[in-house]
Amino acid sequence: MGSIWYINDPNEWEALKTIGVSKVDENDTILSVKIGEGNDGIATYDITVFMSKEIYLKAKSGKFIVKRRPLMDPEIMLYEDGEVIPLVKNTDYGLIDMNKRYEEPKIRTFKPQINPNTKK
Repeated sequence: MGSIWYINDPNEWEALKTIGVSKVDENDTILSVKIGEGNDGIATYDITVFMSKEIYLKAKSGKFIVKRRPLMDPEIMLYEDGEVIPLVKNTDYGLIDMNKRYEEPKIRTFKPQINPNTKK
C-alpha cells in the first residue's frame, strides 16, 4: 500500500504561517505553504513546502506553470518561460529540464501489524 498525494492548483494554495526572513536573501520572507494533501491509508496529512512570499503570490496569480511531482522532492516545480523558478528566491534547487523523464516515484510501504492476542 502506498501514499496518495493531491497537489492543488496554485489558486488553492494556502499560506499557513510566516517562517521568517530568508537566510539566503534578507529581503525575502519565507512562508510555510500548504499545496495539497496526502493519504497513506492510515491518516490524511497536509503537504507543505517552504516558499518565498513573492513566489507564492505570483504562483497564486497564475504567473507560473506548475509541474506536479507526487511522491518526489520537491513535490512541485515552477516554470516561467521555460525556466525553473525555485520555491525560495536565490536558491539553486531546481535546474531540472521540464521535458525530462523522471524516475518513478518511490512508494512507501509498511508491514501489517500482528496482533499478539490473535490466535493462530
